[in-house]
Formats: sequence, C-alpha cells, structure tokens
Amino acid sequence: TLQQAANVKVVLTDKKLAQLAEVKYPNLPVGINKKSLNLANLTSGEYIILIKVNGTVIQRYALIR
Repeated sequence: TLQQAANVKVVLTDKKLAQLAEVKYPNLPVGINKKSLNLANLTSGEYIILIKVNGTVIQRYALIR
C-alpha cells in the first residue's frame, strides 16, 4: 500500500542479483495498486523479485520456478 504517490519499479534478478528485467510504473496513486508479471518465459531456476519505491527496495520475494 502506497502512503503517497510514487514511482515504482518491479525488478527481476537471478539469485546473484544480476538484473534480468525491469518494469516501471511511474506516479502510482496512493493506496493499493495491483500489477501482474508474465513469467511464462522464465527457465527453471531461482529468482528474486524486488519492489522499489522511489529507488528504495521495500519488498523482496524469492521465486522458484
């Protein structure tokens, strides 16, 4: 939940934090914002999804495919 409007990035990395993809969502409004990612083309492996708000990582998710 955003407390104020913000620029949000969703970053997909490998387990060594090498960036594989990035999706930018500029100026998202206050409140709950739902977005989806198409991960169908990912090969099997371990990944990390980082949620950045105004350049700061606020959430990190581990993904095993």
